[in-house]
Amino acid sequence: MKRPRRTPPGLVDLAETDSADVDLDDGLDGLRVSGLDLSGRTLHGVTLQESELLGARADGTRLERCRLLDLRLDTLDAPELVLAEGVWRDSEVLGSRLGALSAHGSTLSSVRVAHTKVDYLNLRGSTVSDLVVEDCTVGELDLADAVLERATFERCTVETLTVRGARLKDVDLRGARLGEVSPPSGLRGATLGTAQLLDLAPAMAAEAGILVD
Repeated sequence: MKRPRRTPPGLVDLAETDSADVDLDDGLDGLRVSGLDLSGRTLHGVTLQESELLGARADGTRLERCRLLDLRLDTLDAPELVLAEGVWRDSEVLGSRLGALSAHGSTLSSVRVAHTKVDYLNLRGSTVSDLVVEDCTVGELDLADAVLERATFERCTVETLTVRGARLKDVDLRGARLGEVSPPSGLRGATLGTAQLLDLAPAMAAEAGILVD
């Protein structure tokens, strides 16, 4: 099984900038910004690159068809954030609290999410490669119709995992505590531990129409 091939964000010589001086209509490039409030903002097609956002807030924020490149989001507070149909590459989300994060129809590559709590992560129809999820709690992970290749989940809890129509390859779920998986057959291409397989056995049997006495 192939491991994710990650490239950390290329953050060198960032300029410290006051959040009041940031105009995201022109994107973001080479900056370190603390306390940026994106709540209620709608942006289309902008590029946020080679930057670090510390303690940002995003509630009701829509960043549609945007490019997030070499970006680090540290202690992000995002009750509701839409990143639909965008590109997210060589980036990190660290120590954050996310409510509903919708990145459906997006392309993600070389992304790391660590020490973060997510209520709902929507990756429906997305193409995801080289993903690392560490020390996270995810309420619901929706991978319906997504393509996921080279991904690891380490010391994680995923309460609900939707994989209907998903295509998985080199996906290591052994480090995740899984709750409900729908449907179990959607896990084709993933690697599970023995204990996980036993936990999923009743659902797998029911899906296959097998009666267990």
